[in-house]
Amino acid sequence: MSPSGTRGTAGAPAGPSPAQLNSFARQAIVNGVVGTDGRRKGPAAKRTYQISGGGNFVPANTPQITITPQNVGLLIGFWLEVQITVSNGSASPINLTDLGPANALANIQLQDLQNNTRIQVPGWMIAMSNSVRNHGQPFGSALLKMTGGDWPINWGANFANQISAPAAIPNGQIGTVTMWYFVPVCYSDEDLRGIIYINVLNATCQLILGFAGNGGAVGQNGVTICAATGGDQTQAVYVGTAAGQNVALVTQTNVLVNCFQVFYDSIPSDPKLGLLIPQIDASTVYEIKQTTQSAIVANQDFAYQYPNYRDILATYMIYVNTGAGGVRGNGSDLNYLEVLTANFTALWKVTAPLQALITRNLIGTDMPPGMYYFNSRRKPINSTQYGNIQLIMNPAVANAGAYQMVGIEDFAAQQQLSIAGSLASS
Repeated sequence: MSPSGTRGTAGAPAGPSPAQLNSFARQAIVNGVVGTDGRRKGPAAKRTYQISGGGNFVPANTPQITITPQNVGLLIGFWLEVQITVSNGSASPINLTDLGPANALANIQLQDLQNNTRIQVPGWMIAMSNSVRNHGQPFGSALLKMTGGDWPINWGANFANQISAPAAIPNGQIGTVTMWYFVPVCYSDEDLRGIIYINVLNATCQLILGFAGNGGAVGQNGVTICAATGGDQTQAVYVGTAAGQNVALVTQTNVLVNCFQVFYDSIPSDPKLGLLIPQIDASTVYEIKQTTQSAIVANQDFAYQYPNYRDILATYMIYVNTGAGGVRGNGSDLNYLEVLTANFTALWKVTAPLQALITRNLIGTDMPPGMYYFNSRRKPINSTQYGNIQLIMNPAVANAGAYQMVGIEDFAAQQQLSIAGSLASS
């Protein structure tokens, strides 16, 4: 493959277009290409390098930390390992919630070289995104060895330091919660939209991690290590088991964070084109954002406004129909879900059971109760083309304190971010 040009007004070659140059550079990095001098260029070397390890923190003293990447190559993303030591100082056991380790981090924020906030979400959002992009199975899962099958090799969940947590921690005991996240910078190893050329000296990226609050207290985005019995468990790792249990005595005595930077190194170059950086990919921002909305009324349309100037790839929603009790239904608490354009044209309109079935067929399992995934990756929802566009939820049940959390993945052009609207909130 080599970049081919178009014809100019006088019939002379006008040179390759920006899109052709972008495709040429991307292919050089990912697979290698034949350059303008007839020699093969690339592929680049994909590397994973530990940049932060063994850091031990007490969230009560250090509610968040900042990790600065190494300024080398094209940044793909970060592997994060989070290990939390949970001490149950209360008088009763505590049980793991259904989102459990996904709530190990209260906030994951990525700021790029231009100080654009590309990612700002609680841990559950990255965990769910990792899963739906994980080729049809929950992220980090392992097959269980079946008894009676012809399987003499010891396949299965053999590594204890993968995603794991005790189902219960007795009173007076401690337990270790381990969670892995992959924080993406570009869309994938082969689709480099969002890539950051980080080999610069005058600017730095920052990966900012916020920890969950101790029991009875909330950290960023309302995330706590332990929720009270009968309370909202959605944004908690554990929940109390006895009425009146003092979950304030459930604390994180230590949090260990390991961070691994994933990047392309040895970027190919061409004698005529120079360093082969896909400029369109590098000027595209891959965003993952989340917001929380309340004041929901039963049997009335409730709208989430998509931000302007975006291509929406995916939408994630959690509906909690009773704030104080934290009730999340299995679809019976919703009348319908809809995406509506400015001229009141519905891109789709479905019931909650149908949307859950679509997701089950995609990843082979159901998401936790009350959580819904809307996939628009094949044909992104373009909020510029459609104008104002909304995700409509019409709830059948909306008791006091009901709320929804909506997260999106999208592409945005860097030059348009300053004029685009912010995320909706209430």
